[in-house]
Amino acid sequence: MFKNYIKIAFRNLFKNKVYSFINIFGLAVGIAVCALIALYVQNEWSYDEFHENSENIYRVWAEETLQDGRVILNTSTPFIVVETIKNNIPEVENITYLNRFSNVAGIPQNDQKISENVSIIHDDFFDIFDFKFVEGSRESVFNSPSSIVISESAAKRHFGEATALNQVLSLKIGEEFRDFTVDGVLEDAPANSSIRYEL
Repeated sequence: MFKNYIKIAFRNLFKNKVYSFINIFGLAVGIAVCALIALYVQNEWSYDEFHENSENIYRVWAEETLQDGRVILNTSTPFIVVETIKNNIPEVENITYLNRFSNVAGIPQNDQKISENVSIIHDDFFDIFDFKFVEGSRESVFNSPSSIVISESAAKRHFGEATALNQVLSLKIGEEFRDFTVDGVLEDAPANSSIRYEL
């Protein structure tokens, strides 16, 4: 009996070829679109999940009104926000600060100019986020105001295959160049990280 149903189904498929093609093509497109949407949603939900305490990490957004009246949302918040939250909200266990600057000029020891995106962070940053060190360690960084941590790809751009640890990198701060010592090198941020870094 089941064999009979299959025969009838195939007979109808070949009898109405155009109609069958439209139905099968539509079904295939529908399944493909559903699969793509599922992959997209899975990717979006996986952002920052690699951090050990990801369910307890929150981001503060700043709403900024520009002179022309436009309102923009910004993740770079003034440092005073860190102190205000720390002093007034006891439920917050730990807080850090992150501010980004684009296209900061850098000169490594071989005098080759390279522009980088620079992130300024609070020293509690690595207590909250689990980015892995390739060179150096959490304990060895930020022991002086001239310490810097860089990404693995930035280390290769500036220093080639040589170890970047304890190398000096000059960055243009304002109108003058200042020397920073590399205290650590981080693995490049995973693709599903909302925090991107170079220096």
